Amino acid sequence: MIIRWTKWFEKKISNSRVLIYIYEKYYKNIVKREIELAAVTNQDRILCIGGGSIPCTALQMASQTGAKVHVIDVDHKAVDNAIKVIRKRGCHDNIYVTKANGEEVNVDFYDVVHVALQVTPKEDVIEHLIQGCKQGTRILIRLPKNHMKYFYSNISQKFLYRKNVYVQNCYVEKGFHTMKEVLLMTKR
Repeated sequence: MIIRWTKWFEKKISNSRVLIYIYEKYYKNIVKREIELAAVTNQDRILCIGGGSIPCTALQMASQTGAKVHVIDVDHKAVDNAIKVIRKRGCHDNIYVTKANGEEVNVDFYDVVHVALQVTPKEDVIEHLIQGCKQGTRILIRLPKNHMKYFYSNISQKFLYRKNVYVQNCYVEKGFHTMKEVLLMTKR
């Protein structure tokens, strides 16, 4: 329900510069902390899985680091809207958007992969990332607050312990957010 509402909301406001600006404020500090957590630089190649109609994470990653960002989403309309938003912002040199599935996209090219809160099925996507990415790839995964877990796809502790990854760090997001923490996994 929340995922559908988010998709609907982003599609509705994707033509308004003012509403996008306000919406982007919600993500600015979250992404800043994620950049610090994963030590993202302008030399990194970033993949954002689940960009939606307004790819705020990609916009912030590119503007705060100068890195090149590839955004993917499975929703054709969201991809079209995101491309328009990127063009309007003049960011098409640093950010490009394509329709793709996180369970199938080739990930061996990327240094940093960001998995949005709304991505589903999260464990399957992460399994694909771990199998396909190169050693040292940093994977940022947004996880919901405890009372929101029923509305989002999640990853279990059991899943984390059996994987060939190092869970390097996480932080708790305080305030009015649906997100509890961001995990940073680094492929060994």
